[in-house]
Amino acid sequence: MEPAATNLKQAYREIIGLGRLTGHSPGAKAVVRSMRSHLAAIVRSVPKTRRHLSVYHELDPTYYSATSKTFIGSIYRLFGFRDIADAAGASAGTAYPQLSGEYIIAQSPQIIVLADTKCCGQSYPTVTARPGWSTIAAVEHHRVVTANDDVASRWGPRIVQFARTVARIANRAEWPRRPAEWEAAPASRRGASASAPASSRSRSSSRRSPSASPSGRSTSALARSSARRSRTSRSCTSISRSEWSTTP
Repeated sequence: MEPAATNLKQAYREIIGLGRLTGHSPGAKAVVRSMRSHLAAIVRSVPKTRRHLSVYHELDPTYYSATSKTFIGSIYRLFGFRDIADAAGASAGTAYPQLSGEYIIAQSPQIIVLADTKCCGQSYPTVTARPGWSTIAAVEHHRVVTANDDVASRWGPRIVQFARTVARIANRAEWPRRPAEWEAAPASRRGASASAPASSRSRSSSRRSPSASPSGRSTSALARSSARRSRTSRSCTSISRSEWSTTP
């Protein structure tokens, strides 16, 4: 098995490789051409004045995130966005650092992407309920994207749809009154009543081990978080047959 793709170039190569192995080589090449074309157009749609924005990508409610060295981070890098997890990841020696609530509040990212809507019921209301988060720029100005967990953590063709949603948020001349939603999970439509985790961590993520578990975290939550990070970092080998011929 090939290592997980950490950028688009590797993803394209692995998609073509999977197509060759499964007898869908022409379709795989067509998917790559379509992805290249659509992503280029999406990036061009964002003016240079919007390419300085800072972003926080949330993998779970205990603030695990992804740096620019990950595949999802490479999508933000296309737009020129600054990933607030980069400094913490470099200090901890991991591409998936666990941040602290205090660190995120201090960084005040301009865009927040919630990739834990399905697994953990996170949404704009649960984020605003977190202590101190109402002062974060993304929360204050409703620049919160609720993303489908699976798509936001895989390098398949549907990542084009994810990029399009991020671009739409960055392009808004006037930020919306309600948070942006893409493939809204049922939890987000219900207003997700899951309570926001209260962060009791006093140290920033740059001084903590990325594998440290927050106190009081349930066994089931630990299992879900571990499974999500494993799925995010491993290579995807299950692109469906329909995706070989589907234009993003």
